Amino acid sequence: LAQGGILYQANCAFCHGHDGAKQYRGATDLRASALDGTLFQQMVKEGSKGKMPAYNGVLTDSEIAAIAGYVGNLRQSAE
Repeated sequence: LAQGGILYQANCAFCHGHDGAKQYRGATDLRASALDGTLFQQMVKEGSKGKMPAYNGVLTDSEIAAIAGYVGNLRQSAE
C-alpha cells in the first residue's frame, strides 16, 4: 500500500483529495466508487471522457495496480 499511496498522492490527490472524497471539477468520490479493481485500473489507463487524463504510458501496469490497491483501502476505511 505504501507505493500505491505515494503514487496516488502524486497523481490523483489533486482532484480526488487525500482521502478520495475531494471531487474537484466533478471527480468521483473514490470512497463510494462501485468499480471493481479491474475496471478501476482500466479507467486509470484510459481516462474518462474529458474529466480524467489517461495514465497509460505515464504509469506502468504495476503502478496502476498499486494505486488500485490503495483506493480499495480508502473504500474500506470509509465503510
